[in-house]
Amino acid sequence: MGATFSQFFPPPPALTEANLPSQKGKVFIVTGGSSGVGLELCALLYQAGGTVYLAGRSESNAHAAISNIKARRPAPSSPGELDFLFLSLEDLTTIRPA
Repeated sequence: MGATFSQFFPPPPALTEANLPSQKGKVFIVTGGSSGVGLELCALLYQAGGTVYLAGRSESNAHAAISNIKARRPAPSSPGELDFLFLSLEDLTTIRPA
């Protein structure tokens, strides 16, 4: 019964934009950051001062998303960095072993 109830009435989130601590000095790789939830996550981490790599196949979509984030958000006192990271997992032979 408890699981069903929490599906209909989820608890408030523990971590929000209002209480996110500084992410300065931390690095994040976000796949799918050009739209949707990934875009919002990139914006949130950028505002908190983190270095965010927006990973994806389309460089033009990623640069449009980066411009969008920087244009719609007020300039934070200590902004992070937003960079594009090309990532294509279609051909696994192009991936180097770690």
